Amino acid sequence: MQKTQLWRRLILTSMVVLAAWLGLRHQLVGGGPKGAAPLDSFCPFGAVETAATLAVSGTFIEKTNWSNLILFGGLVLSAFLAGSFFCGWLCPLGALQDFFAWASKKIFGRQLELGRNLDHIFSYGRYLMLVIIVVATYYANELVFESYDPYKAFFHFKFEDYIPVLVIGLFIAGSMAISRFWCRYLCPLGGLVGLFNKLGSLRPGRKAETCISCHRCDRVCPTAVKITEREKITDSSCVSCLKCVDACPVPETLTIKSKGLFLVLGLLAFFLPPLITQVTGIWQSTPVAAEIEQINDPAQIKGWMTLEDVARAFGLDKNQLARELGLSEAETGEHLKEVMAEKGKDMDYLRAYIAEKLKEK
Repeated sequence: MQKTQLWRRLILTSMVVLAAWLGLRHQLVGGGPKGAAPLDSFCPFGAVETAATLAVSGTFIEKTNWSNLILFGGLVLSAFLAGSFFCGWLCPLGALQDFFAWASKKIFGRQLELGRNLDHIFSYGRYLMLVIIVVATYYANELVFESYDPYKAFFHFKFEDYIPVLVIGLFIAGSMAISRFWCRYLCPLGGLVGLFNKLGSLRPGRKAETCISCHRCDRVCPTAVKITEREKITDSSCVSCLKCVDACPVPETLTIKSKGLFLVLGLLAFFLPPLITQVTGIWQSTPVAAEIEQINDPAQIKGWMTLEDVARAFGLDKNQLARELGLSEAETGEHLKEVMAEKGKDMDYLRAYIAEKLKEK
């Protein structure tokens, strides 16, 4: 295995471990201003989802924060320098797809290809998903896609509902059937990032005069880009994995200016913004306590809040609420999500209960 691909696998594996740790930490610690940030706060696509709401009302959609904007900024910066570097080197879902593709080849010997025309048509599915999600999220004022997001399904570690299990099953089946199935046909973030491939300064290039048309580069490309038909690899489907460069048998035929520079700039561009903003105090991934004072509708009650918070925000009697809900004094200061679950109730029940109490005022 080429050193480049070894480094890529190590980095991708590290990103999978990081995503799993962030998801588990939120489950174990809980959310809120003093808890762990939700997994959604660490997804660059969250910036795209909350952008319209933030621009119009100056507020973030629930579970998104400044962290999403900062990560998206790093992603765009890395895309300007190294194309879809995030997709090929940093995305946990990309890592999982690579693993399932490897498993599929071990089990079945090969993967399917749709053919050029179908592949081209289905690739627009990414942009259809992008438009639908952005518009629906703005009008619903919530992350409408989170229940169907494979990133959330894999790394949130909440399987009470059948939906994440179904999403994981379909994702695995699609990834085993077709290489980088999600990236090529459905990923809204991948479609957006792919547009920067024509701008990325560090892109692979092919010298037609020395190419022997062995098609090794075509065969190893995980997104089926026809590299032997290009002089510069700028396709929006390219994930900048550099497999094609490593596979070329003819020296100085399929090359990139500097693999080392490509890797260093890609990593620095993506990780420097979150590092700098954390040091300077700009980074924000958890809700702030002030949000409690801003709620004016029971629908805005969140699981990380306490009964004390809710009583104070709506001007209700905490002790009366506790008695009617069957809560002890100690439980009024605990996260509502956990407290209600122990009572066999969910957050929707609590929100409806508070709405009724407000009608009685």
